[in-house]
Amino acid sequence: MPQYFRDSPESLVPDALAGFASPHNRQIFEASRAVAGPDGVLHIVKNYTGDRINFGIAAERLAHEGIHCARVLIDDDLATDSDDIAVGRRGTGATLIVEKILGAAADEGRGLEDLAALGAEVTRRSRSLAVASAAHTTPASGAPAFALPDNVLEFGVGIHGERAEGTTPHAPLGKLVETMTDQLLAALPDTAGTRVLALVNGLGSITSLELYGIRHAVAKALDDRGVGLDRSLTGTFVSALDMRGFSLTLFATDAETLRLWDAPARTPAWPL
Repeated sequence: MPQYFRDSPESLVPDALAGFASPHNRQIFEASRAVAGPDGVLHIVKNYTGDRINFGIAAERLAHEGIHCARVLIDDDLATDSDDIAVGRRGTGATLIVEKILGAAADEGRGLEDLAALGAEVTRRSRSLAVASAAHTTPASGAPAFALPDNVLEFGVGIHGERAEGTTPHAPLGKLVETMTDQLLAALPDTAGTRVLALVNGLGSITSLELYGIRHAVAKALDDRGVGLDRSLTGTFVSALDMRGFSLTLFATDAETLRLWDAPARTPAWPL
């Protein structure tokens, strides 16, 4: 599938990104102090400069109060897997998988360092990729954050409105999903014989009907490649306001992580 690349990195960063900001370190500190247990508190942080800075400052403030803080850094975005990007891969859809698995492990009484190590391993075995046919609406102006011709997709778009490195022509859904699946599988560790969990995530304006159509295409693409689909989750969980697009996350499973994934959870946002 041919792609068309932009001329400069500046074209990837729209002014609309100013509307997406990290929480202030004071907010992180107060929330962490309120929920910290006897062992301390675990921060699950998406890999963005502002988040790393503010969560880091909050961790230092917690340490001054004698509250131990561990961190899991989520960096699953395949589109930003490049030596030219100083901060490294962005944190995207795998955040949900890490949170669910670590939540179940915490309920079993695992210690902070064990949770941090498990979170790092789940992140290592996860990769995500997002595409969009239309930008989100900028709240300040009511206009789209960026314009796209009708016949192309942003291939590798970010969850804060970051533009992809390039665009790709529209293709049938099955072909698009096959391309995404191949790239994600190639990036997973120990791909041969892999069984996976798939997250089909809407970026804001994709209907449930469309998302389940994408999920069907993902299952077929994996089956055609001899990769077992152990679990899947479909819905809008890590959105980008009203962006018209979706992300696909693949996580290489094992018996233990599947057991934790299947553990009961009660929250309004969790459908299982």
